[in-house]
Amino acid sequence: MECAYCRVPTAATIEHVQPRSEGGPSQTYNLVLACPYCNTRKSTRDANEFIASGDWRTVQPENLEASVEAMIRARFGWEKDLAYLPTGSKNARLRLGRGGDGAGDSARTADVLIDIRAGRRYPWQTTNLGKSNNRRVVRASYDFLFRHQTPSEPRYRPTPEKKPWED
Repeated sequence: MECAYCRVPTAATIEHVQPRSEGGPSQTYNLVLACPYCNTRKSTRDANEFIASGDWRTVQPENLEASVEAMIRARFGWEKDLAYLPTGSKNARLRLGRGGDGAGDSARTADVLIDIRAGRRYPWQTTNLGKSNNRRVVRASYDFLFRHQTPSEPRYRPTPEKKPWED
């Protein structure tokens, strides 16, 4: 699955090519898959106007880190378990696979994997972006995380407190 506008692998949302507010029907010929970023940015504009405007492009930071792990730590504040990074979407995540020669360099040469699915009942589909120390992979990973509204601070589920009446 990829976004109809930016072509990034995505846990897509359903997007109306001709907006419903402009009389666009909810028929299959008027529906495409779009990443959350493009879906939000397009808003009520016509698809051709949106593509021509270039609003689907993201602005890449000037000095991205040298590896995906370093970028995740610096840009998204994640320290725990970098093998799996959820995004703002429940159906998209970024993973660091295994790599290296077993001599301690596996973090630098790990494969970067994007997992996406159409919904909770569907299986994950995996796309391998490449090695985590490749500059293009770092940029693609940043773009994917940004487009899927990954929080800059990790969100951990609070542990439920015991209620006084449950004693």
